[in-house]
Amino acid sequence: MLRIQLLGPFRVWKDEHEITAAIRAIGKADTLLKVLLSEPGRNFNRDELIECLWGEEIAARKTTEKTAAGNLRRRVSAVRKLLEPASKENPSLEYILTTADGYRWNFQADYHLDVEEFFQKYERAKALLERKQFSEAVKPYEAARQLVHGDYLENDRYAEWANPLRQRWHETNVDLLERLAECYARLGQYRHAIDSCRAVLELEAARESAYRQLMLYQYLSGNQSEALTTYETCMKLLKARGVATLDPQTKQLADQIRARHILGIDKLYTPTSEIRTEIPYTLSPGSIPFVGREKEFAELVEQLKQARRGDGCCVLVSGEAGVGKTRLVQEFTDYAIKRYKIKVLYGRARGFGEPSFWTEVIREALEEFTDDDVSRISALWLAEVAKLVPEVEERVPNLPENPSLPPLQARLRLFEDVSQFLFRLIGDQAHQQPLLLFVDDLHLADAASLEFLNYVLPRLEIQPVLIVGTYRTEEIAEAQSLAEFAREWKEKNLVHQLWLAIYNRVWISAENGSDT
Repeated sequence: MLRIQLLGPFRVWKDEHEITAAIRAIGKADTLLKVLLSEPGRNFNRDELIECLWGEEIAARKTTEKTAAGNLRRRVSAVRKLLEPASKENPSLEYILTTADGYRWNFQADYHLDVEEFFQKYERAKALLERKQFSEAVKPYEAARQLVHGDYLENDRYAEWANPLRQRWHETNVDLLERLAECYARLGQYRHAIDSCRAVLELEAARESAYRQLMLYQYLSGNQSEALTTYETCMKLLKARGVATLDPQTKQLADQIRARHILGIDKLYTPTSEIRTEIPYTLSPGSIPFVGREKEFAELVEQLKQARRGDGCCVLVSGEAGVGKTRLVQEFTDYAIKRYKIKVLYGRARGFGEPSFWTEVIREALEEFTDDDVSRISALWLAEVAKLVPEVEERVPNLPENPSLPPLQARLRLFEDVSQFLFRLIGDQAHQQPLLLFVDDLHLADAASLEFLNYVLPRLEIQPVLIVGTYRTEEIAEAQSLAEFAREWKEKNLVHQLWLAIYNRVWISAENGSDT
């Protein structure tokens, strides 16, 4: 079985063993394969292939058409030997077929091509969307997104033969993201819809239709001011790019959002379920006595005591918006600092397209280190940390470049070295200083940030580290990665959950000793 990746760096696997380097070693064999795979089944005559592979050399008189024709035959033969050792016994393994005047890729052979699967899933999802089966359409759309590791034929950005193909894929990819956003919006999952719109704008920063979608979904999610800010951003960006006037639809939508009235919108979309809870205190610690959360506060203190003994864990504080999650943790961190002189690092998840909360945590950690502290940290660790926080190189210039590794191993090295960097804040065993990490709005965390949290967590069993995170219960249905994280580690006693119920004003007044 042959598996080929064209969405991102060109890669080829044969029976699960990567053979990309062997193909490149043949010389222009990778380009030959990419041209044939650009339209499986189509006959490419020899002149076409020679132009794609040696056209520039022929034009510069570095080779001749006759020499190039001989090179083409030899390249095809070498690639066949690499890909098709058993093709005589098994026709399904015959990938490159010879025609009367050239060659073609055998689309009936046993192979998997990511871009073919991408278009198949796109068409399937599109048909489901047209039948208004929004939930079913999301699955193939998301599956298609998982296949994307970069631009189509990204290593051939300046090859003329690749431009029409790349443009077709780009337009399909953008359309997929816009349709996926609409599916999520019809399901009432506005945060995912907003993320998809932002993904479109990362690809086409001046796409006005994506700005309209983003404005609408922000408004439907209850963020009128954010929707109008997006409108202002759209106007400024398009003006800077020389667009004299906006599409009338964009201005009309902005006017409707200001008036809080979009005709017929309730027939298509479900407004977000906003429960307006009267918060019994301000978010300024100390402005009103902190009461009513003694049980939850005591649980946090108990987990801190265990962490100080070298038995770290993660506590997830959940509840509806405005219920007091952040206030509770603020009071707790103030207590930890005053009572134990503990070091506290803060981070906040901000959603798709924003820097990871780990970046904030690492920046704060860097500020805690003196220059002497930093000088004693392995330069190889710091080289990895600098990939997330470039300011590290201002403190430690001329960091070494770590050896290149395959993607998975490189990711694990990054996780391990960043973990070691953070754990250096604890100090040596004789003079350990417990560490408290507070991460707000974990329901907005991206998959990569949660992947690192998954990596760090089992190491806390023998570290004096406590991680406290907050998330909104009404968002957990959309934050599947966070839900899986909590479920998996709760079973292993490394995650403890605190749910905050809505506190009644009468209870607060009674506990505070005042009349209602």
